[in-house]
Amino acid sequence: MWSFNAAGVTFAIDELGNPFFKGTIVASGFANDELTIDSDGNVESTGTFRFGGVSDNFVEFNGTDLIAATPFLDFDADSVTLGNKESGQFLEFSGGVLQLGPKANIGSNDNITVTVGSGGDYATINFALEALSRTVPAYKNGGFTAKIEILAGYEETENIEIVGIDLSWIEIFKSSSLDVSLPFYSLGSLKNWFSVSLGARSPLINFSVAIVSTDDLDSMFYANEGSSIKIGAGHTYDGTGVCNWILKAENGSQIICGQSNTFDNDDTFALSITDSQAFLPVNTIRGTVGATENATVNIRSCDITTTNAVVAGISSSMGSIVQATGVSVTATANDVDVFFGGTVVLDRNSGLSTNVAVNAILYEGIIFG
Repeated sequence: MWSFNAAGVTFAIDELGNPFFKGTIVASGFANDELTIDSDGNVESTGTFRFGGVSDNFVEFNGTDLIAATPFLDFDADSVTLGNKESGQFLEFSGGVLQLGPKANIGSNDNITVTVGSGGDYATINFALEALSRTVPAYKNGGFTAKIEILAGYEETENIEIVGIDLSWIEIFKSSSLDVSLPFYSLGSLKNWFSVSLGARSPLINFSVAIVSTDDLDSMFYANEGSSIKIGAGHTYDGTGVCNWILKAENGSQIICGQSNTFDNDDTFALSITDSQAFLPVNTIRGTVGATENATVNIRSCDITTTNAVVAGISSSMGSIVQATGVSVTATANDVDVFFGGTVVLDRNSGLSTNVAVNAILYEGIIFG
């Protein structure tokens, strides 16, 4: 059975019942035992439904799995391949293993800046750090930069705790000082505002901070367990009446600061460095500087002031070394003390009070000057 016009056969059914169509099929309702086409053109099959070739270049649904076999998208229930495998520019997941082709890249080396605060990209610094930390930084001549800009009016009310991750490729900056107001903590559970631990590396801190909480904190910045904190230049860090310490490092950690900063803790405590390193050349320090247990502290050309009646302006103990070349110290107690084998270098300093004679080898330690 067939039908034809001047262009040839338009419809036919052969002796085996195979139909032939040439033209447009309009679905107004069709059903048999295996295939249904409704009036909206939806197709339903009780068997395998396939578009494309017999062995490749097809999309198939077998009632359970959707399978695609095309040059740039190939997937079934067991594996997924995106891209061209022959070119090496592909991503494949198979057998629980994610593989990146030899000519494929993760991420981009385009510079990125996000904002934090009202009307910004993220509501908090923590949210911004979470988002950027999912970026894979890539090499670029001159450097790849990722920045978090804190908008005017934003006040920090959360702790920032970075554990075991390197975020040193991120910079956090603000054009004015950031007020930090943290919630009340029960007695015996004093917190640190910004902390890194388990080998973490902090973003570059390129803004001033004022702790405006009414409840005490242990420290403003805290590095522990082989971690590091890096602070920019020309800022003020005020923990007056709130922080036990402005900067604290323990257990093989490191604190690195740029120049012309002011670390103000109301002339009480400023630095506590234990079995760690701190570099603060050419800064103003309002509070005592303490180094213990083989710590190394560089505070050369710094201005140090403290009204602590018990602890010296600079204190080094238990094998620690404080490089205090060219410092100015004004203290209520001694300007410089050493205990249990501590060392302080006071080259180009004069008139500083000490607990031991300068340039004498004593049980308490050595003060060079």
